[in-house]
Amino acid sequence: MVGLSDLTLALAYPTVGLVSGWGETFPRWLPVASGRPVPARAVLRVARTGGALLVLITLYGAVNSVFGFVEEGARLVEQEREHPRPPVWVTWLYLPAAAWGFLVLAVCRNYARRMPRRGMMGA
Repeated sequence: MVGLSDLTLALAYPTVGLVSGWGETFPRWLPVASGRPVPARAVLRVARTGGALLVLITLYGAVNSVFGFVEEGARLVEQEREHPRPPVWVTWLYLPAAAWGFLVLAVCRNYARRMPRRGMMGA
């Protein structure tokens, strides 16, 4: 569980770079790229891909919960039954996570607007 939380934070933290100043130039303490501009095209490709994947995962989860394409999760060795379905209020706890992909795509659009147009054709 700790590893999953760490992974989530490691993937979410770079999103802050899309809305802050350190997403425009590399920090001075970085030995090779110190003070150079961050390549906006590469940043946008990675962020858009990640945002699109998050949207697809969210939509798959929503559609699967309604239509039940996958009725039962994977069972561990010698596991008798799966866990009971959680109460409905637990779904409300996941709503911020469901918005994450859409918000990343919105931040990408804002980042693309703010970045200089040099080298941004087709980004």
